[in-house]
Amino acid sequence: MLPPLALVLQSTLRDPIRHSSTCAPWAARSAKANAMCEAASDSPTAPICEAQLSFAGVLPKLVPTAPVVLSGNLDVDVEARTSQSFALSEEELIELTKQFLNVQFDFAGASNPNNLTLSDLLADNFEFWGPVVGPLGKDTFAEAFGSFKVADAFPDGKNDYYQFHRDPYDPARIWFITRFEGKNTGTLAGFLPATNKKVETPPQAQSCTFNAQGQITKFTIGYVLDRNLGNTGGLGGVYGLFYAIGYGLPFPEGQPWQPSPPYFLLTRGGRFVQDLLKPLQSVLPLSK
Repeated sequence: MLPPLALVLQSTLRDPIRHSSTCAPWAARSAKANAMCEAASDSPTAPICEAQLSFAGVLPKLVPTAPVVLSGNLDVDVEARTSQSFALSEEELIELTKQFLNVQFDFAGASNPNNLTLSDLLADNFEFWGPVVGPLGKDTFAEAFGSFKVADAFPDGKNDYYQFHRDPYDPARIWFITRFEGKNTGTLAGFLPATNKKVETPPQAQSCTFNAQGQITKFTIGYVLDRNLGNTGGLGGVYGLFYAIGYGLPFPEGQPWQPSPPYFLLTRGGRFVQDLLKPLQSVLPLSK
């Protein structure tokens, strides 16, 4: 007996139109699968209509019965027109971004065949921004970042980068997400002894903005996406590395976030405050 997939292939080769006509209604198929299914009815060589979204284990009530149209979804036509307003393609900008990251962090094995330096990659009007840092100009940034000597402090350091994509509102900008892991077995900033503690950062959003010559005009880092992940106390960038290995910096911005007393009372102690005020409500006249 032929296996199920072979039966499908055999059936399709005999009568592709009949096979396409028996494709289930949308029933949670992806848009790509729908397009494949429609194409199969017009061409005997079209892909087989077999890809489906099964939503296995999802409560029946939650399974979409038709493609979901998201209110406020980005207009693809606007995105296409915007991307055409900058000479460099998304793929080219992503390659330039990766090249910059290799040079910037200079971890073991980083590719730099052109022997580039930060000075080569950064435009004269370059600015660096973080959640609580910046703007830093080209020379200040190169000096400050170089002084941390992160690669020396974490010889086994590993950056995981993912989801590189062009900003649909700024065609010269590439966004991506990064996580970092490494063990502090070397000196940090040239004088802080190794602690042998491991760092696991939360995912952080970063971006590089380019000019038409391929130089970076703006670099942003440290925007934490989930402060509950990792062991940096929710801090991003270098501040998070310092904190995770026991060298938390001596100012509020270099420490895990703590709510101010007024904020705490308003958001977490609201009921407690209301209970305290209840006895006064029967004594004090209320404004009307």
